[in-house]
Amino acid sequence: MAHRVSGLLPAFALTLMALLAALALAVARQIARELARPIAELVEWTERIGREQALPPPSAEEAGEVREVQALRAAARRAVAALAEARLRALEAERIRAWGEMARRVAHEMKNPLTPLRLAAHRLEQVSPEVVEPLAVIREETARLEELAQQFAALGRPPSGPTSPVDVAELLGSLLASDVPPAIGTELVAGQGIPLVEGHYDGLVRSFRNVVRNAVDAIQAVGGPGRIRATVTAEADEVVALVEDTGPGLPAGAGDRIFEPDFTTKARGTGLGLALVRQGVAADGGRVRAWTRPEGGAAFEVRLPAAATVERA
Repeated sequence: MAHRVSGLLPAFALTLMALLAALALAVARQIARELARPIAELVEWTERIGREQALPPPSAEEAGEVREVQALRAAARRAVAALAEARLRALEAERIRAWGEMARRVAHEMKNPLTPLRLAAHRLEQVSPEVVEPLAVIREETARLEELAQQFAALGRPPSGPTSPVDVAELLGSLLASDVPPAIGTELVAGQGIPLVEGHYDGLVRSFRNVVRNAVDAIQAVGGPGRIRATVTAEADEVVALVEDTGPGLPAGAGDRIFEPDFTTKARGTGLGLALVRQGVAADGGRVRAWTRPEGGAAFEVRLPAAATVERA
């Protein structure tokens, strides 16, 4: 009996080994199929990225995939978002550069005849007092053209040179005190320990001044006392400045067009103020956006990279 059992053991062992091998092969095939599908999808995703196409939204099936595949999918989606943002920034930079070059040329052509016009008006005023009123109109319009030429020149010269630490809260506080009429209320809210930003001071002053003056113009357009509120906060590695007013809000359908150099709703506006805001903010690696608040009025948000090592006292 023992001899018979011992004779069957090799056959039993071989059978067991065959069954285990078949089971292992089946499991391997199943794993290969489970890995082949997401890998094939990821290959197709890389082709989509190359064609600048959107990736499929997350699905319920992805939750059951191995962690490595889930990590690859998340990385691919982050890469798509980063590439899209980089393309937008590059397009924005090229648009600003093109507008700046055109503005520089226009400013040069405008400045040339302004001085002779002013001198001619001055001489005519001395010759005949009868032309005093028409000459006053000429002087007023010449001054307006000169201001326009200066704004075109500023748009044609983006901020350059060395940067310095800038306290956004302090800058906004000084502008609210100097550029807002007493009839309009102001409020500045800034937390403790907000980092400085590393930027071109003159360019940032010009940018925030245009934001504040735009709020003043909006409030004055609707009448009443009005109010401007500025809030400065820190989010991750950015300093966020939010300027809100009680004016009429943004024009319907304006969107980002308000930052284009040729867009204005003012009867005598140049359309360059908010374009200068975007240019100045972009020169320091920031971005600006605007919207109409649900309670009325406009909100302008400026985001600037925080300085790495310097903080406010």
